[in-house]
Amino acid sequence: MSYASAWTSLRTSWESLQNPDLSGWEKFETVLTSLSMTIPMLVMGMQTLNVETIKNTMATLSNALAKKIYDIATKSNIISIGEESEEID
Repeated sequence: MSYASAWTSLRTSWESLQNPDLSGWEKFETVLTSLSMTIPMLVMGMQTLNVETIKNTMATLSNALAKKIYDIATKSNIISIGEESEEID
């Protein structure tokens, strides 16, 4: 199952706590059932995530973002390549 499934399960459990038609025992049972399925899903999901994969993804995203900002800045003449910048007093 995915993180979206875990989120949906937790949200459903929260909604059951807000339901005035359920007894205290039914609310407890719903939350307990939800957590007993959600926690293992989250643990397995985190185990499959590799720290190196996360680092590589973040590096790729930050490089793409930096390139996009650079492209926008050069097109807008915010920065110029090869020219000295003037000091602002």
